Amino acid sequence: ASPRDPATAYVAATAYKSDDHRPYLYRTTDFAKTWKKIVSGITANAFTRVIREDPNRRGLLFAGTETGLFLSLDNGDNWQQFQLNLPIVPITDLAFHQRENDLVIATQGRSFWVFDDLPILHQLTDKVRTAAVHLFEPKPAYRYAGPGPNRRGGGGAAGQNPPTGVVVNFMLQAKPAGEVTLEFLD
Repeated sequence: ASPRDPATAYVAATAYKSDDHRPYLYRTTDFAKTWKKIVSGITANAFTRVIREDPNRRGLLFAGTETGLFLSLDNGDNWQQFQLNLPIVPITDLAFHQRENDLVIATQGRSFWVFDDLPILHQLTDKVRTAAVHLFEPKPAYRYAGPGPNRRGGGGAAGQNPPTGVVVNFMLQAKPAGEVTLEFLD
């Protein structure tokens, strides 16, 4: 079900045990009276395991498939692969961490992966996509003691965490001719 609209629900289905590896995602907006198949842009042999709507942005959907993660910015009408540095693995479940505003991804046999830049996607509108320059509002940052020379953790199995401090993201429509500089005034 949609976290924002009680008449809307999504279904992910599989038929791979019948040798059918096509994606099956459906959306209803009328309390399940009618359903629309919403798989445009998902690879033909990437059978779907899970679909979730972001609770903080209506129409922002994520789908976990046998061959990775897909993203839709338009309520499932169009999808695009959304891997970033996530390996191509089966995605078995997706959950949103409300307090940290992260997407937690469960993979089959590979552990968990966290996408911690959801606010960038929340801010990504048509106006932002066509702007010559856009500075995204950063997530809140917390000051704490990070790993030092005497503080080791995780061993060889530890994943790569985001950098400490405030992460500032910006988007430029065209590649700049020279160096880009950000100046913080306050």
